[in-house]
Amino acid sequence: MLSSDIPNKTAAGYAEIQNRKLHLGARQRMLLISIDGAHSVQQVREQFSVLGDVSPLIEELREAGLIHVNGKLANAGSPVNDTVMPAA
Repeated sequence: MLSSDIPNKTAAGYAEIQNRKLHLGARQRMLLISIDGAHSVQQVREQFSVLGDVSPLIEELREAGLIHVNGKLANAGSPVNDTVMPAA
């Protein structure tokens, strides 16, 4: 994952925030909540620098399918897409 990549929550990520089924640790949950599709990986790292290197935590969220980066989906989730496609 590049520092300039923009992570965003998947539908599974939004569901996890609501349902807490995966029992994420406090640091993972804080990261997941803060990832909004508007800030780069580097900005997220800087925001949470007090926690140390959060890169592994970001990668764990991606591998769990809770976030995606630049349209590249992890295994379990799919991105939330608000775009409505016109009928053919």
